[in-house]
Amino acid sequence: MKGNNPSIEAIIEVEREDCWVTNLVLDRDPQAAIERLRIGENTTIHLIKPSLDRRTLFNEIKKYPGYVLKANLSGKDAIWAEGKSCTACRILESFNMMVMGGKSIGFDKVRYRIIAPTKAEFNRALRKLKEEEINVIVISINEYSKNDLTPREREVIMSALKLGYFDIDRQISMKDLAKSFGIKTSSISDVMRRGLKKIVMDYFRDSLA
Repeated sequence: MKGNNPSIEAIIEVEREDCWVTNLVLDRDPQAAIERLRIGENTTIHLIKPSLDRRTLFNEIKKYPGYVLKANLSGKDAIWAEGKSCTACRILESFNMMVMGGKSIGFDKVRYRIIAPTKAEFNRALRKLKEEEINVIVISINEYSKNDLTPREREVIMSALKLGYFDIDRQISMKDLAKSFGIKTSSISDVMRRGLKKIVMDYFRDSLA
């Protein structure tokens, strides 16, 4: 579905060596699975699913507070670990894009899923990665029309997504989201409801086409 100014959904793979949480975990458990759930310019939260004893790995990584700033056991089989963001995470988060998460592929590669408001913004991020001598491969890229959403609806929904409103462990309330825009809770609720309805209708219209 293409429009005059399409947004971009892309999967890219980058090669870097400075994610110290990944390096620390995989050095002790090479078969562990690591996903990035909240990426920031300064810190990133990782979800670690060990292949070895979870408690042993948890106690081991907590010995390195310079690499792992915070760590907690999650559910029955995972560990949450917050550490300093690697170069790739910092660069991607500095652009006007949503980094929906990343998955480690060995020590030196990460696969990210990205939503960018325009192809131009996506290309600027790619250029910045290459300027920093980070190898990047575009695995897939899709264009989606934004014509149905008003600028206000798009702004509110993107902010809600970025601030964690849609997370399972919700990071911001509707009331606080409204405060960030300087409007009433009922007003931002109406804007979000109208925008989300359009997104859902588009999804089902495309799925049934």
